[in-house]
Amino acid sequence: MQEKYKTFFVTTDSKSPHVVHYTIGDYGAVYGSLYPIETTTEDEFVGYISNTSCDSVEEFKEEKVKCLFDFSFQSRGIWEGRIYMKSDEYWMEDLKEMGEMWDAMYPRLKEIVMESVGDDFIDWDKE
Repeated sequence: MQEKYKTFFVTTDSKSPHVVHYTIGDYGAVYGSLYPIETTTEDEFVGYISNTSCDSVEEFKEEKVKCLFDFSFQSRGIWEGRIYMKSDEYWMEDLKEMGEMWDAMYPRLKEIVMESVGDDFIDWDKE
């Protein structure tokens, strides 16, 4: 993502924290990427995980950090989320982690869409 992005942190009980970088497009659509990060035991940010080693990288540079997946999320009468895989091959554990992270991200993504659309948002779940 080249343009300026916003962030939020996401974690599950079984996984270390990840950070989401996202932008908001037309009609509140959210476009983003999910990055694993390293934190201290007090959950203070240390850095992004390098895509070439297990080291952490303090400064974000897309070409140097590991990205689990890119995604889009929006409401078109139903909630629609898509994951764009970054690799051709994944370990089973990676897929499980991606699923857990998506489940943890889902409520926040809905909030972002509803906030960005404002009064024009129609909550189809309640119609």
